[in-house]
Amino acid sequence: MPDTAPPFDPRQLVLPSVLAMLQEVGPQLTGSGQAPSSQVVQVLEQIAQALDSVQLPGPVRLVRSLAQACQLHDLDAEQAQRLPQLLQLAHGDALRHLTALAQNAPADSAGLFDSYRALTRLGGKDTAHPADLWQPHGDATRASLPPALTSSYPTLVPCDAVRSELDQAMLGWVKSNDTALATILRQICLGLGHSAPTPALRSAWQLAAGWLDAQAHGLLAPDIYAKRLAARVLMLYGQQIKGAGAATAPLLHELLFFCAQAAPRLQAAPPDTAPIFAAICASCQLLPAVDVCAAPPQETPPATPVAPPLERAPTLAIPDAVELQPLATLTQGMAALPQIQVETSILHQAERYALALQTALAQWTDAGADAAPASPAFTAAQLTRHAWDAGWAEVATLAHLIQRVAERCPT
Repeated sequence: MPDTAPPFDPRQLVLPSVLAMLQEVGPQLTGSGQAPSSQVVQVLEQIAQALDSVQLPGPVRLVRSLAQACQLHDLDAEQAQRLPQLLQLAHGDALRHLTALAQNAPADSAGLFDSYRALTRLGGKDTAHPADLWQPHGDATRASLPPALTSSYPTLVPCDAVRSELDQAMLGWVKSNDTALATILRQICLGLGHSAPTPALRSAWQLAAGWLDAQAHGLLAPDIYAKRLAARVLMLYGQQIKGAGAATAPLLHELLFFCAQAAPRLQAAPPDTAPIFAAICASCQLLPAVDVCAAPPQETPPATPVAPPLERAPTLAIPDAVELQPLATLTQGMAALPQIQVETSILHQAERYALALQTALAQWTDAGADAAPASPAFTAAQLTRHAWDAGWAEVATLAHLIQRVAERCPT
């Protein structure tokens, strides 16, 4: 979610010093042509500690990733060549984000994710997740559903048949993104919640049901991170069979993260949308208090309410799980490795197209009134075709969006 500063926030005392340190260390990251010194690493660690003291988890993660990347010495030739560029991009992202915070301007930590993921992968891991940069709010351990919403769902006791149904439905949803399968998974989670041996497990199953209810109603995109979360839900079943009394903290964190991303869309949707998810949001304090414990939809509400209806709360400023910015993703995010391994020549060609597109856009937008620069539409079309051939649907979609904008705007 966006990092916001309350009145008299201690961040305003810390950020000017942090920004000065970050600006000073910038030239030392890439300017000398050599690996950053141990002194640079120490300064980055000090910056991370200062940011951690004022509860800015997104910038903390990115700055610590920068410090770790500065200490990588066993890189191959290609990685070593890319390291200065990645350090420069990550440093610029951190500087822009913290500058916006210092000026009380909107600052979304999701904008740091491309650099954070690239640095994480450079260290040989592919574990970066948007929730790593999220400033948590709400309480996953308080997830609960009123009996009026859950009593109509049958109890499911763990057995081979239930496990088979859960596996098949989850695999089908991961492959097809079918909302009907998400509905079935929601029902299974609610049924398993009825038979959960501990209140903590029941709460975890109900939280998972709320997330799947949001998926079933189109309030969340079934992206790669949602599909990884599906695997964690399957692991929860296995942990319960082995005698676990509660879900793991990472699972609860990711479930709460996705629920927080879908909360604004729920507020903009019709009142009867996703009642399971709405109840979870209320119990986890992701939304202002609303009456989500009303009777099931099939029952007729009372004609004369006892109290006047609550006014609809304003939309919360919570970003989507992975909200891509087209130009930033194509011109800066290309520094991050793709989700799948591809040939080096394909990746390098994509980077050349992205750089050419960035140059064309800069010339196009900065040209004077008397100039007539070439439209970047042709370069965007080249990147679109290349991305589709490589299987990069998101990059292709964003490049095509830029192409359409360039074609419709006068030169």
